[in-house]
This record gives sequence, structure tokens and C-alpha cells, in this order.
Amino acid sequence: MKSKLLAICLAAAAAAFAGNAMAINLGGGGPIKIKFSNWENLDAAAVGACFAAGGGAVVSCSNGVEDNYGVLAITQILKDDGSNQILYNSGDGGQYLSGVFYGIDIHRVFAVPGGFRVDSTSGFLDIWQNSTGFNASNGSGYNAGAYYNGVNHTQYNGITNVAGGSLYLSLAFASGINPADGMTTLRGNFDSLSLPATGSAASYLNVTGGSAFNTFNTDGFPSGFGARDMFQTSTFCTNGTLGCPSNGLPGSAQGDWNLLSEDPVRANAVPEPASLLLVGAALVGLGLSRRKAKTAA
Repeated sequence: MKSKLLAICLAAAAAAFAGNAMAINLGGGGPIKIKFSNWENLDAAAVGACFAAGGGAVVSCSNGVEDNYGVLAITQILKDDGSNQILYNSGDGGQYLSGVFYGIDIHRVFAVPGGFRVDSTSGFLDIWQNSTGFNASNGSGYNAGAYYNGVNHTQYNGITNVAGGSLYLSLAFASGINPADGMTTLRGNFDSLSLPATGSAASYLNVTGGSAFNTFNTDGFPSGFGARDMFQTSTFCTNGTLGCPSNGLPGSAQGDWNLLSEDPVRANAVPEPASLLLVGAALVGLGLSRRKAKTAA
């Protein structure tokens, strides 16, 4: 009878994994680091107009209009506990994680020593899990099947319309990166006033939906405006310039994106329900074995 109970528990765990064949194994939870490659467009005219509107002062030019959008591919997920244990490489198990971000509105642009700063507000990021990757070199105007046609930046062909694909995470850019301003959700620092542009960016994000919502909804990063689920930093450069990452020859452009950027995002993960079920089954088995041994003694 006890053996049958253990078999039922193990079978339930196996069924859970079988029913969740697309799950990304995050190694039992804990701090993780998500590495990505990013392709984006930033409205240079909007940046210039906001800078000029300030006239040397820091003023808000937020108008509810999208000024920044793009796509990204998650290349690796690693343990962020000093071990850098690789939990996922793009394509592992025939699975790919890629995303679209959109709705980012320039809030303030002002000079800082050695360059200028762009603070933005609002913004969303949707990460999809698919059985194929996508080709960013198709550019921002890639509109086959009416996807990403310059009107709806929530969609991109090869990310949001793949048969059998699913929404892995929905995220919202959240305040906190500027502790003095609750409107700022994304901060970009440009290294100089001239082109080609290079610099860095940082933001907090909150999980709002997707199949991995429970895994990443951890409030693991405190900020002046409340706890956040993720924190990301990246470095960016001008697409098509020497030294800027490229899938082609050094300095070759990828599509018509004006900026490319790279990782990482830091997050905390909790164990998947299927993993917990397996642990539970193992504990039941261990308990039954010890009880049986004690009875025999």
C-alpha cells in the first residue's frame, strides 16, 4: 500500500512535468542573472526637442507618445550566487525566450558631466517562449503578416505570432531608478553629446502576467517607491559602428535599429510547482522507507 502511494506521488510529479514540457528549469530558485541581446529605436528628434525645451533646466516633456521600442533575445540564464551556473542557453530543449518592449515615453533630457541623460516614463516588456528564434536583422519595419508595422509595437513577426508559442512573462517598467522622481522608470546615460552614441541604461521592472508569473513575482529588489521584481542594467552602442555587437562583419548594421544593447537583468526565482511536487514525493518516499525500517526493527 505504501509503495503504491509513493508510486502515485511520483507519477503525479512526472505528469506535472509532462504537462509542462516547455518549463525552463531555474535550478530550484534563488537569485538569477538573465543575459540578453537587444535591438531598439530611440526617437532622436524627440530627445533633441526635450533637451531644447528645458533651456538648461530639467523639465518634463512627457506627452504619452511612445519614443522608444524594440525587441530582445534572452541568450542565457545563470545562477547569480557567485557560481555563474548556467541554467539555460538559448535553444536548450528546443526553446527560445524573446521579447518586445514598447510604450516608453521620454520624460526628461538634461546635460550631465561628460554627456547627457534621458529619463523615460512608462513602458512594457512581453517575453514569449517559442520553439524557434527570430531574426532581428529584419529591422523595425518588418511587417510580414501585419506584425510590427510601425503602428503596433506590441507585436513582432517571429516572436508574438509563432504557432504553439506562449507568453512567458509580462513586465512593466517601474519607478525607483531615480529616487527623487516617481515618474522615471528608465534611465539612460549617454557618454557624450556627439554620435555615434554609447552609454548605459538601468531600470526596475515588475511582473504583471505570463506563465512564469508566480516564479518571478518575488518583490526581491527594494526601491524608494516600493519593492520591485527585477533590476536591469545594460550598455548600448550605435548599430553599425565598429565595436558594436553584430551578427555580421564588425561594424555591419543589423536591420534599421539605431541602438544595440546587452544585459543583464537580475531577478529572484522561486521553485516551479512541478519541482516542489517532486521534492514532496521524495520526502514521502523517504518517510515511508524510514517508517518501514523502524517497524521491521
